[in-house]
Amino acid sequence: MLLKDLYNLNSVERVKVSKNSHGQPIGSEARVLAGYLSIIARNDNLLPINYDSWHHKPDSNKNHDLNNTKDKLKDKMAEYEAMASSDSSVNLDNINN
Repeated sequence: MLLKDLYNLNSVERVKVSKNSHGQPIGSEARVLAGYLSIIARNDNLLPINYDSWHHKPDSNKNHDLNNTKDKLKDKMAEYEAMASSDSSVNLDNINN
């Protein structure tokens, strides 16, 4: 799997990342995970580096981040519900998996 393949997954598909006995990601999926995390880490809008701690980040910024996350989750939930209405194999009880 390539990093670009992540963006082509439907909303219920997941990529399982194997780990070793130390809890470290291993295998080809680990490389995909590392690539994805590096994209997030390089985006200073998602992870600003000017705060030494999350506790120092202003509440207004935290709330903005939280609202963005909630909006994305609402969009995903709408996708799940649309799929569930047309595909009996989609189980909304497992939405958090």
